[in-house]
Amino acid sequence: MPPWLDDENAAEPMAVPPPIVVTRWDRPERQWHLAFDDGSVIAVAGAGLIGRAPSPLPGEKVIHLVAIDDDTFSMSKTHLEFGLDDAGLWVRDRASTNGSVVETTGRLARLMPGVRVRTPPGATIHMGARRFGVQR
Repeated sequence: MPPWLDDENAAEPMAVPPPIVVTRWDRPERQWHLAFDDGSVIAVAGAGLIGRAPSPLPGEKVIHLVAIDDDTFSMSKTHLEFGLDDAGLWVRDRASTNGSVVETTGRLARLMPGVRVRTPPGATIHMGARRFGVQR
């Protein structure tokens, strides 16, 4: 006999129990995005390179190759590297000619070539005359 029927009176159905509601507190984190000064936005899915004509080193695996027009040549061909790890989004200057700067809450910090720097949501990364914002 189905569980929603009373054993004593099979002809009269019992009240249907309320549905079980499961609340998930462990929902996945929102996606990271890079919003460029030309209006383009990319959803970050892994490692990437940004520059006028970015190209990975031999054996280097990247998901994103972000080529940015720069008529002033203030950006290097492969200017900046970015990626995700358990702590979030990071950027690293690839020894670019004009360097890179991270701006957070109005404070500017020049990136040291080859050093990963955490980039919180709301940060702006300056690469020569171009820039992008970090969003969640």
